[in-house]
Amino acid sequence: MRIGGVLSCLVAGLLTSFVSQATAITVQTGSDVFNTRPFLWVEAEDYSALVDGGAANDGWKVVSKETPITSVGNVPLPILPANSNVSGTALLDDIGGGHHEDTATYEVQFMTAATYQIYLRHSMYDSADADSAYGNEDSIFMSPAFNKNSASDWIGFEGLDFDESDLNVEVPIPGFAHDPDGFKPSTGDSAGDGWTAIRDWGVKSAGVVTFPNNAANADWNGNFNWYNRPSFIGTNPAGGFTSDSGFKMEYIVTEEMVGETLTFEIGNREHYGVIDGFLFIEVNGLFIAEGDQYPKNDLLDIYTQADLDAGILPQANVADYNGDGTVNAADYAVWRDGGSPDDTQAGYDLWKANFGNSGSGSGSAVPEPASVGLLLVGLGMLVVRFRR
Repeated sequence: MRIGGVLSCLVAGLLTSFVSQATAITVQTGSDVFNTRPFLWVEAEDYSALVDGGAANDGWKVVSKETPITSVGNVPLPILPANSNVSGTALLDDIGGGHHEDTATYEVQFMTAATYQIYLRHSMYDSADADSAYGNEDSIFMSPAFNKNSASDWIGFEGLDFDESDLNVEVPIPGFAHDPDGFKPSTGDSAGDGWTAIRDWGVKSAGVVTFPNNAANADWNGNFNWYNRPSFIGTNPAGGFTSDSGFKMEYIVTEEMVGETLTFEIGNREHYGVIDGFLFIEVNGLFIAEGDQYPKNDLLDIYTQADLDAGILPQANVADYNGDGTVNAADYAVWRDGGSPDDTQAGYDLWKANFGNSGSGSGSAVPEPASVGLLLVGLGMLVVRFRR
């Protein structure tokens, strides 16, 4: 009894100490390459910090297929449905809260210096406006660069802004790239310069763009698609809309930034958008100029949505017995209770060898060293044994 009590206290102490030190840094690895292009995939639920600036429980929240919540739109729906193609879980911007009120911050590390474009894997639901349509549920704010916030750091930011009034450039077509000559040096003057309207750019696969906008469309309600906007929305100093094109959407990792922990942030704008994750990928030199209005530099001009799914998203780990995306103590419980595909010693050995790992296919968030996790599980098993 006393030994069991001591071990219980030790486990609790270790857990408390370790959780307080936990981080959620997503680290790029040498295997994070899509057809020669380095990338980093960041799961939306792997944030390092959430801020709920308004009423309690009305900001960003993690949603899953296993424990869905119900939307409050014109047609209540599960978020997320059992047939969702989500990678793990996702982050929902729930009803409530004003612009920039709720934020999510991410920590990342790169091993390759490059200029990265960002693709979002996104879905959305009809919000409480009960219009059975989509257009007021898609947009968020994003930071202008790494180590910047999504609001005030835009003011004074030195970047490239697209000039739609330039008569010498082609006006962008939604879904496709911008004329490179249209970007001019500019200084940010609004906290709204990071306004990202995701749906307005359309769903694209192998160069074909569609613009779904109704509740019956299978492209929404828990079905996730890849999106790439070449620029943010253009805004005035007060944050109001001025054009479909604003600052160029790119994130630069210099040689000095390699290996350093960098941050980026998203802020809420419209509600009931659901983000599966963020893809930072180097696409410089990807041009298909012949026969086009102007050069394109979008992976989705060449590849299908399914191609990106297969090449970017983490693939299931064979030892992830409960399918939650990580091999941990919960999978041991499944194996122990005979619910794994292999409930023999070999199945246990497979779990042990993979403990602390997520699926393959991308850089992974690192919340805790696997050795510490195994120690905690082992101590927990000893506690159970002594109690018996």
